[in-house]
Amino acid sequence: MNRTCTQCDTQLVEDCEVHVKGAMYGLKIKKPGRFFSKASAEAKAAVCPKCGLVQLYVVNQTPF
Repeated sequence: MNRTCTQCDTQLVEDCEVHVKGAMYGLKIKKPGRFFSKASAEAKAAVCPKCGLVQLYVVNQTPF
């Protein structure tokens, strides 16, 4: 999917990994309110090479 920057209309660089400093793994998004829920998604980032805007999106989504 070709994502475009909402700030400067430049094509974003996609499929960038997201890591939390000091953590062993990247960022994982889970559905709220379910302590043992298996519904989760891996977060990826798309970065604008011109202005630096970052957009997060999910891949490998399990049913929410």
